[in-house]
Amino acid sequence: DAEISPLNTKQILLLDSYLDSIDNKLSNFITEKNASDVQEIKEEIFLLKENLTKKSKKWVVSKLTNIWAKIAKQGTAFIKEFLNESKKEIIKQGIKGFIDYVMENGTDLIN
Repeated sequence: DAEISPLNTKQILLLDSYLDSIDNKLSNFITEKNASDVQEIKEEIFLLKENLTKKSKKWVVSKLTNIWAKIAKQGTAFIKEFLNESKKEIIKQGIKGFIDYVMENGTDLIN
């Protein structure tokens, strides 16, 4: 069902809120050196948000993990701000089934 079905409404709303938070905070981290990379992340966030209700869970997970990877490549400050354990825990609580899917199928998403 993960390859066909979209997230449920609660999951969509929580993920949308989380993505808004990331998008808003990214602006505080823009420098001359990373401006194009940050803009690319922001564009991917927009694309993901626009498709939360239309695309499958697998597609959403794939896009989210790509966003996380691009954020992590920006350095330690980005990892601390955007990917720390407390933020991951918030996501786990709000999108439990979504996270369980990522954990079970993480290697398939990379391939």
